[in-house]
Amino acid sequence: LVEYKTGLGYSIKILQLVQDFEHLPNVLAEAVVYFSKEYSID
Repeated sequence: LVEYKTGLGYSIKILQLVQDFEHLPNVLAEAVVYFSKEYSID
């Protein structure tokens, strides 16, 4: 993401998706928890 500087674009797209789909924040939160446990992110 840093090499191509697309992090901001992804952040904006995620915000747009959250506005369109009410259930998405719960799904994203579960995904963050899953990946943090799966890849031992502290």
